[in-house]
Amino acid sequence: MMAMLVTPKGVEPQIFRDIMKRAAEKADQIPNLDSLLDEKPLVTTSLKDAVTEAPFLDDFNPKDKSPMTWLLRGSGGSFKLTRA
Repeated sequence: MMAMLVTPKGVEPQIFRDIMKRAAEKADQIPNLDSLLDEKPLVTTSLKDAVTEAPFLDDFNPKDKSPMTWLLRGSGGSFKLTRA
């Protein structure tokens, strides 16, 4: 595949040769796919990495407590949650 560049009339080709030469000199500074894949992943799905603490619930003390078996069920067995 060949790239085409449309330029205004009268622009000298030397300018574009200089731009391409400078781009080629800087090409090693652009990260490639291999270097991105070698880094530690941003998102993981392992249980080892799971956050299991919920400190904001430490002082949670609901006033009304009832078993989940009292909740209404949907046709597929799912729970229907409603606000009192």
